[in-house]
Amino acid sequence: AAVAEEESGSPVNLSANMELEKHGLHRSEHIARYLTQEDYERFDYILGMDMDNYYRMKYRFKGDPKKKVGLLMGYTDRPREIEDPWTTGRFSHAYDEIEEGCKAFLAELIRDRVVAQTKGIWRLGYSICIPFAYLTMKSLLVSFSKCRHTNGLRC
Repeated sequence: AAVAEEESGSPVNLSANMELEKHGLHRSEHIARYLTQEDYERFDYILGMDMDNYYRMKYRFKGDPKKKVGLLMGYTDRPREIEDPWTTGRFSHAYDEIEEGCKAFLAELIRDRVVAQTKGIWRLGYSICIPFAYLTMKSLLVSFSKCRHTNGLRC
């Protein structure tokens, strides 16, 4: 999903797809679509890459009353924005940061699930949306699929 209407209909950048291939991932055929209010109702987490994404999502979702909006790198030991590789040309660096953010986010979900289970609260799955992910959600999905069977998370 895109946080700006002008991004709707855009395919994944060629350099982003080349970076995915360097990591053994298939090229993405994803086409951007505008983030909707239905997305807000559907997803448990809506994570942006930078403060511009964050503020646009907060505005789009009327202040985020359900506290679903955040930054992907906010889950890491060094919270920060992910620089936009379209302006820097550093797709490899963006990939590494997205991977770091996904691993930290996954660890948080696992901690959340363990704490919830110790309190007798069972959570079967999470819905996650990462608008305007610079490379695509494939890095997140790969991180989740690696732990799906060992930790029981379904994403």
